[in-house]
Amino acid sequence: MVKNKYLELNQRNSEINKFKVHYDYSCVICNAKTPSQFIGGVSEHEYSQTTSLIFPVYRCCTCQLTYLYPRPDVSELKTIYPPDYYSYNLSMNKPETESNKRSFVKTIWFWMNLRTYRTKLSPFIKQPAERTLKILDIGCGTGAQLDNMKKLFPYSETHGVDINKLALEKAEKGGHKLYYGRFEDVNLPCGYFDVVHSTHVIEHVERPDIFVQKCLDLLSPNGILLIETPNTNSLDYKIFKKGHWGGYHAPRHWYLFNIETFRNLAKRFNAQIIYYAPYNTAVFWNWSCHSICKALFGKKIADRLFPPITIFYGGLHSFIILSFFSILERIILGLFNKANSMRIILKKI
Repeated sequence: MVKNKYLELNQRNSEINKFKVHYDYSCVICNAKTPSQFIGGVSEHEYSQTTSLIFPVYRCCTCQLTYLYPRPDVSELKTIYPPDYYSYNLSMNKPETESNKRSFVKTIWFWMNLRTYRTKLSPFIKQPAERTLKILDIGCGTGAQLDNMKKLFPYSETHGVDINKLALEKAEKGGHKLYYGRFEDVNLPCGYFDVVHSTHVIEHVERPDIFVQKCLDLLSPNGILLIETPNTNSLDYKIFKKGHWGGYHAPRHWYLFNIETFRNLAKRFNAQIIYYAPYNTAVFWNWSCHSICKALFGKKIADRLFPPITIFYGGLHSFIILSFFSILERIILGLFNKANSMRIILKKI
């Protein structure tokens, strides 16, 4: 009977008979029966060639996991991640030109990321006295985070996993050891890595619990797991949660978390959260505004005012938008200690 919510939202959409979906019959974090609390419906607004289906969003009343029910089946990955998907074509810290010059926006992003690693994260990373520091980045893309790690720890052994061959070809120039494929399928040595790092990946995977368990299994005895992901304990989530929140990145973000969700995960896998911090992701506000504008005025105007894809590529327009929302987020963070993304560090007990 509950499945009819999906049918109800898409009763006039012919795609419903062609597009494959998956229902979780229990919460992937706490095993509570699904679905739980209905939040709203989300749909694609960034790309034109994926799917027009509306996906119901629910929230687990036990662990506060927010999830699509149903979500796209893994067989539809090529549909919801089109060839022009921004992360396949974007090098946030890898220049696309022969001159090796970054845009102003990319330069700022790189500098801020490096500063964050140096001041807030490096104190939790312990350099082994008898051997090289070993680092793994899951969803490494073109090697942005690995390059940062190399700057902070010049003699580290850096590894990366990604499903995009073009990105790995660019990352290879940084001297990293790379693995092609889904993290869940790649064979990696248990207990080998001192740092396992994942930036905005866990919300995309089909089983975030298995994802975290494998990450923890790969850690050395004193190793740490650093995860960055959207945060539902945020002001913009509360405002736009019924359908327009940019953090949904619909229909590509399947599972969304807050600190309580991760406390449940940590308890389940006998791990400890040693660091938690909300931080700003200005592009989520841009995506929220784009979704609202598309609903009110159409995609053409929405793309012009709040470009969902070219926002990443730099330029004055992008700089103004991202700067405005970054300032807004900093004010919210200062007043309420809430932001739409979070960093969490876990270690095995």
